[in-house]
Amino acid sequence: MIWYLEPEYHIQYLTDRIQVQYNSCMIAFVDYTEDAKIRNIWVAQPFRQRGVARHILHLVERQTGIMPTPMPPVSDLGRYLFS
Repeated sequence: MIWYLEPEYHIQYLTDRIQVQYNSCMIAFVDYTEDAKIRNIWVAQPFRQRGVARHILHLVERQTGIMPTPMPPVSDLGRYLFS
């Protein structure tokens, strides 16, 4: 399943935030700064390990034109995501 091509998914671009919704339920979001520093990224448990977080980071890069980097502190999963 390529989740971002399915028509039920809706990507919402807000100021400094990108949200992904499925059937009106939020499944992921990312908060970022103008210089692509990631403040917070969250993916709902059933959608983890499917490439959702990496795709959202790619959307941040497209919005800002800068490769996203995490703001400290970085969790263990965050280190894995950004490595």
